[in-house]
Amino acid sequence: MVEQAVRTLVHGAATGLPAPWAQAVREAAGRGAEGLAEPLDEVVAADRTRDAADAKGGWGTRGGRNAKKAGEGGSAVRTGRGTAGSAAGPSVRPKWWAVAAAGQGVLFALHVAGLLWLLGAVVGVVGGQWWIPAVVLTGGGLGGP
Repeated sequence: MVEQAVRTLVHGAATGLPAPWAQAVREAAGRGAEGLAEPLDEVVAADRTRDAADAKGGWGTRGGRNAKKAGEGGSAVRTGRGTAGSAAGPSVRPKWWAVAAAGQGVLFALHVAGLLWLLGAVVGVVGGQWWIPAVVLTGGGLGGP
């Protein structure tokens, strides 16, 4: 079944590619699929064993009180890191991510403030020179992305 699934996926992925690229995709998929069936069997067997144990209920299990309390009705408990038993694992962000997001927020605020300031200067509500808010607007707009 794994080999058939890989062949089906490769066929869809290689459709429309030039012949050498399609062949490279098929070869890479063949190498990647080698030995895949055994680990998948182990994961399925472990999941079935855990499901059988969880079906008895208890605190913190998929079929227990916490799942029903969360409105899951016995399905996988959502933890924010995928579902229980998923192979994908948590989504890990680099440490600089928060700093970059905060910087983008500041630049966006500068962009909006510069736009409002420039509109106020053009209309005559805000006194001063028009080029200063234009620089703030441009700096926020160019720095954000």
